[in-house]
Amino acid sequence: TVTKTGSGTVTSAEEPPLIDCGDTCAYDFEENTPVSLTQTPAEGFEFKEWSANCPNGQITITENATCTATFEAIIIPPIKHTLSIEKVGTGSVTSSPAGIDCGDTCSYDFEENTTVSLTPTPAEGFEFKEWSANCPNGQMTITENATCTATFEAIIIPPTITITGVENGIAYNHDLSISIQIDDSDLDPEKTIIKLNDVPTSSSFTVSEERTHSLYVYAGDVSGNHADAMLTFAIDKTEPKIIISGISEGQIARSVTPKIEIEEPNPESLVILMDNDEYTSETPVTNEGDHELFVAALDLAGNYADKTINFTIELNAPIITVSGVTDGQISNHDLTIDIDFTDANPNQETITLNGNPFESGATVSDEGIYELVASATDMAGNPAQTIYHFTIDKTAPTVLFSSPSNGTSSTNEAITVVGSTSEPVKEIQIFVNSSVVKTVTSPSGSFSSFSEAGIQLVKGQNILQAIAKDLAGNEGNAEPTYLTYSPPPVTPTTNPSSNYSTGGFFVVGTSTPKEQSPAEQNKKPEDSSKTKLTKQRGKTPRKDLYTTSPISQNHNKNNQSPFTYQPPTSGQPFQPAHAFIYLVRKGAGSTLTPINFVANLIQSKIMIDQTPTIEMKQPELLKNTTKKQKEMTLPEENQNDEIAERKQNQSFGLLIQSMMKYFVSKFQKLFTQ
Repeated sequence: TVTKTGSGTVTSAEEPPLIDCGDTCAYDFEENTPVSLTQTPAEGFEFKEWSANCPNGQITITENATCTATFEAIIIPPIKHTLSIEKVGTGSVTSSPAGIDCGDTCSYDFEENTTVSLTPTPAEGFEFKEWSANCPNGQMTITENATCTATFEAIIIPPTITITGVENGIAYNHDLSISIQIDDSDLDPEKTIIKLNDVPTSSSFTVSEERTHSLYVYAGDVSGNHADAMLTFAIDKTEPKIIISGISEGQIARSVTPKIEIEEPNPESLVILMDNDEYTSETPVTNEGDHELFVAALDLAGNYADKTINFTIELNAPIITVSGVTDGQISNHDLTIDIDFTDANPNQETITLNGNPFESGATVSDEGIYELVASATDMAGNPAQTIYHFTIDKTAPTVLFSSPSNGTSSTNEAITVVGSTSEPVKEIQIFVNSSVVKTVTSPSGSFSSFSEAGIQLVKGQNILQAIAKDLAGNEGNAEPTYLTYSPPPVTPTTNPSSNYSTGGFFVVGTSTPKEQSPAEQNKKPEDSSKTKLTKQRGKTPRKDLYTTSPISQNHNKNNQSPFTYQPPTSGQPFQPAHAFIYLVRKGAGSTLTPINFVANLIQSKIMIDQTPTIEMKQPELLKNTTKKQKEMTLPEENQNDEIAERKQNQSFGLLIQSMMKYFVSKFQKLFTQ
């Protein structure tokens, strides 16, 4: 029996043939009959082969048998014509159906009568203007070789950068001739930068080094407009290995470009699958994840071979986790630091502390400034690095007062405290007598010197202290500073003619006129010689008295406060009044020492006493010093002491006399208003 694959006839060698298949495809031959079969392909077919049991169409009949003749259709290639694209200006043209991508591929052979649609895409800075007349709207039916011209016109914009000879993100296995064209009518050459791998280069150059390259172009015009372009590409000129190159089993990479070649003189079919989808050799694979490349080849003899390669695209860098410390931390205690590396495909991991190897989980206890660097690279070459800076500071800061000095005295209730610390601190508390009076901080977060005004003291001894807290939380204090606050004495008015100064005076009189009885009106005046000098030591003035201060000096005698003087109402008699005057004598040092005295204004003599007052009787007596001298003498029991005291203080008495004359004149004017 004869069977056929394809179209054709088979006949046996007998005349007439016993098998004529066409129609008669079987015949019963006697056993051991040799049969020779001849094949004739139909039009458009060709004979390919006989089945194995009928080599060359020969068989000897020993049993029922079937011979198969295989015919294959002869493929007649279609008629094709070339469509070429020309461009004026800068832009690209693509076609549908695919074939032209001009750019680079500007001609393609299309089958006859194919309708081709062309799409223009202007480059940056250009716009599409028109097609040539033979390609209206970019449409053409292919009947012969033809050329279509696309015209692009430049748009007046900032500099236009055109890079030819290389494309971004592509790997090449040959040298590249790259040209950079910068278009701008006002281009400023001083603002033009072209760098390959950060090295300046010209606008036209050849790249041959196998590696990944970066190309950066910057252009600016005189008007200040600018443009830049950056792209990366790779050159890999190493010939791929036979069968499959550019990838290996189990490879982990950021991207791969497998190249598949079949060394076979009689190839029949080739199947290339990537993850069960059709794949074209030398197409970059950059999708993250696990991938499977499957290649199967079959030759004309039916020999079959296949190969599977599994690989992984890894784009994520390792994750580095640091615990036990934070970046920028300042600690006042030991730190135990753990570093964890997380990556699906780890390769290399390193940890250093201040440039020296460091093991995760180790404790850092020495004081100092540290830099912790953890680095990792996975099998795909993805790098990761984490850098932490931290400080261990276990030393408490110290505070030094530069003002005020220890043991000093102050007449100011509020003082300015100036000082510094042994290291930057974030807070200082200033204490006076164990109470916080001021907390010092800084907007910058730290400081090492301070000057704080308005620190209040208490009368008497004060203890000034401070506690500083540094950035690590350590607390340190200052040595106590002892100082005394003494309120200032009343400032005297200096008499330039002597070594004495007045402290002030005030007048005491009745607040209302006193009614006199007839007996009192007829009563003779008391003998002035019998008048006793009243001493005011420690006494509180009568409540029915009022105080005045003819001059503005704030003398607070016996807890009295001076008031504005109010003369008696017109027509009312002025009651007896007392004028109390105290003086201050300059001592040998800078401190003013009070001189207590009592002076009888009516007599030209002085009596020194512990009470800093001078008593005056009725103001009319002040008008005549001679009359006063005649009308008033000291009591006998005081005369001897007074005379002795007067002899010792004659110079002081002269001062008092001159002062009294001054005050008498003032009082006379005052009391006669």
